[in-house]
Amino acid sequence: MPKYIIFIGPPGCGKGTQATLLRDKLGYDHVSTGAVLRAEIEAGTPLGKQAKDIIEKGGFIEDSLIEDMLVSYLAQKSDRPGFILDGFPRTLVQGKWFESYLNHSAGQLEKVIYFFVPEEILTKRLSGRFTCAQCGASYNHYYKKPKVDNVCDACGHTSFSKRKDDDMAHVGERIRLYNERTGPLLPFYEETGVLVKVDAMRRVEDIFTDVYHSLNS
Repeated sequence: MPKYIIFIGPPGCGKGTQATLLRDKLGYDHVSTGAVLRAEIEAGTPLGKQAKDIIEKGGFIEDSLIEDMLVSYLAQKSDRPGFILDGFPRTLVQGKWFESYLNHSAGQLEKVIYFFVPEEILTKRLSGRFTCAQCGASYNHYYKKPKVDNVCDACGHTSFSKRKDDDMAHVGERIRLYNERTGPLLPFYEETGVLVKVDAMRRVEDIFTDVYHSLNS
């Protein structure tokens, strides 16, 4: 019986880092919805071609297509003892679909880990991000500036780049959409007793300790 752990958290909460750590600890497969989508497109599968066509036309990929790609991916990894879902489900509709999927596939949902970060901290984490244009080293205007202004600590390069969707206006909209779409999942999973809230404003190591221990509680 495959086991599943769901990671829920707003953009910038660090759940991707925690998923990688837990994957290495448990031997589970880290399932990023974005990675699954890219893999299907790169492989040229019928689902991937359908998704690529929608993206190129500027459309929105429907839940049913995401769900079909996820089922396909999980079937290919059936030898894994478990999965860490990072980025799915994103909505209550997806959450209810996944509950039905687990019932039909005899899968077990171990825990849903909610990574909590206050909105004002999230805004600074996201809007303050920038990277070295040469080596990709990450910095933040609020929390982690280069030791020497405008000089990369890692390679000494003096040019930096910033994601377009990390400007203040886009960040606010991303957080608003997260609260609107993903927020309803929290009471949904809380009612079933699988939700664990983790303070994601601490050191990576301390957060991981709580995440790992919560699986055995």
